[in-house]
Amino acid sequence: MKKHRKLVQGDSLVYQKGNMVACIWHKRDVNILSTNVSYTEVEVLRYDWVCDGRYQVSCSVSLNVYNQFMAGVDRADQNRGYYRVLRKSRKYWRYSLYFALDVAINNAFILYDQTIAVMPIRYYSLLEFRIDIADQLIAGFNSRKK
Repeated sequence: MKKHRKLVQGDSLVYQKGNMVACIWHKRDVNILSTNVSYTEVEVLRYDWVCDGRYQVSCSVSLNVYNQFMAGVDRADQNRGYYRVLRKSRKYWRYSLYFALDVAINNAFILYDQTIAVMPIRYYSLLEFRIDIADQLIAGFNSRKK
């Protein structure tokens, strides 16, 4: 995209060609490329911590749809990024294995986090949960040959 002036909150730049819409929104330059909706603006509520109040800001429908349906995927990627099993690997099968292990651990943590609201048990952070899983997996392991 072209260079543009710094946006203030609520401003947006839109480029459209056919059914492809490119939108730059907000002062932090939130970029979104969409083909599922045409560009129209809607009002959304934002919270200001300084004033301790809510206010309305206009944003594109595509950004609103993204925020409505993709928050769980972003949160899963965020949680997976905190404590990965392996950072990088040149072998695709190793990366796929560790990716699946990370996703399984994060899914287990989400299930644990949802059941803790129902049953009063000790709360773990994600790091403590991963350490506890590792301790349980290696419990009783002895490398000495008998």
